[in-house]
Amino acid sequence: MKKHKFRKAIADTTVDISGRFMNNSSLKEGQSVEKVYKTMKTVGVSNIVIGILTIVIGIGFGVTAIVNGARLIHGKSKLVF
Repeated sequence: MKKHKFRKAIADTTVDISGRFMNNSSLKEGQSVEKVYKTMKTVGVSNIVIGILTIVIGIGFGVTAIVNGARLIHGKSKLVF
Protein backbone atom coordinates (compact mmCIF):
# COMPACT_ATOMS: atom_id res chain seq x y z
CA MET A 1 0.00 0.00 0.00
CA LYS A 2 2.78 2.46 0.78
CA LYS A 3 4.19 2.01 -2.69
CA HIS A 4 0.87 3.05 -4.23
CA LYS A 5 0.56 6.15 -2.03
CA PHE A 6 4.15 7.11 -2.81
CA ARG A 7 3.55 6.81 -6.55
CA LYS A 8 0.38 8.92 -6.29
CA ALA A 9 2.27 11.58 -4.32
CA ILE A 10 4.96 11.70 -7.01
CA ALA A 11 2.35 11.84 -9.78
CA ASP A 12 0.64 14.80 -8.10
CA THR A 13 3.89 16.76 -7.70
CA THR A 14 5.77 18.78 -10.31
CA VAL A 15 8.82 21.00 -10.19
CA ASP A 16 8.51 24.60 -11.34
CA ILE A 17 11.23 26.61 -13.11
CA SER A 18 12.92 27.74 -9.89
CA GLY A 19 13.23 24.13 -8.70
CA ARG A 20 10.49 24.30 -6.07
CA PHE A 21 7.98 21.50 -5.80
CA MET A 22 4.37 22.28 -6.63
CA ASN A 23 1.36 20.18 -5.75
CA ASN A 24 -0.81 19.73 -8.85
CA SER A 25 -3.88 18.96 -6.78
CA SER A 26 -3.95 22.60 -5.60
CA LEU A 27 -4.39 23.81 -9.20
CA LYS A 28 -7.78 23.78 -10.87
CA GLU A 29 -8.39 21.49 -13.82
CA GLY A 30 -6.60 22.87 -16.91
CA GLN A 31 -5.12 25.82 -15.04
CA SER A 32 -1.54 24.60 -15.37
CA VAL A 33 -1.96 24.04 -19.11
CA GLU A 34 -3.37 27.52 -19.57
CA LYS A 35 -0.44 28.92 -17.59
CA VAL A 36 2.02 27.13 -19.89
CA TYR A 37 0.29 28.41 -23.02
CA LYS A 38 0.24 31.97 -21.65
CA THR A 39 3.96 31.76 -20.84
CA MET A 40 4.70 30.34 -24.30
CA LYS A 41 2.73 33.16 -25.93
CA THR A 42 4.59 35.81 -23.93
CA VAL A 43 7.99 34.31 -24.73
CA GLY A 44 7.08 33.96 -28.41
CA VAL A 45 5.96 37.58 -28.72
CA SER A 46 9.09 38.73 -26.88
CA ASN A 47 11.31 36.76 -29.27
CA ILE A 48 9.57 38.25 -32.30
CA VAL A 49 9.99 41.80 -30.92
CA ILE A 50 13.67 41.21 -30.14
CA GLY A 51 14.19 39.78 -33.64
CA ILE A 52 12.56 42.77 -35.32
CA LEU A 53 14.58 45.21 -33.20
CA THR A 54 17.79 43.36 -34.06
CA ILE A 55 17.01 43.56 -37.78
CA VAL A 56 16.14 47.28 -37.62
CA ILE A 57 19.26 48.14 -35.60
CA GLY A 58 21.43 46.04 -37.94
CA ILE A 59 20.02 47.74 -41.02
CA GLY A 60 20.56 51.15 -39.37
CA PHE A 61 24.22 50.41 -38.61
CA GLY A 62 24.72 49.02 -42.12
CA VAL A 63 23.28 52.09 -43.80
CA THR A 64 25.34 54.35 -41.55
CA ALA A 65 28.52 52.44 -42.42
CA ILE A 66 27.79 52.62 -46.16
CA VAL A 67 27.04 56.37 -46.02
CA ASN A 68 30.16 57.14 -44.00
CA GLY A 69 32.29 55.00 -46.32
CA ALA A 70 30.90 56.80 -49.37
CA ARG A 71 31.62 60.18 -47.75
CA LEU A 72 35.22 59.13 -47.04
CA ILE A 73 35.76 57.93 -50.61
CA HIS A 74 34.17 61.08 -52.02
CA GLY A 75 36.32 63.34 -49.79
CA LYS A 76 39.52 61.41 -50.56
CA SER A 77 40.35 63.70 -53.49
CA LYS A 78 40.32 66.76 -51.19
CA LEU A 79 43.11 65.42 -48.98
CA VAL A 80 46.53 67.00 -49.41
CA PHE A 81 49.62 65.60 -47.64
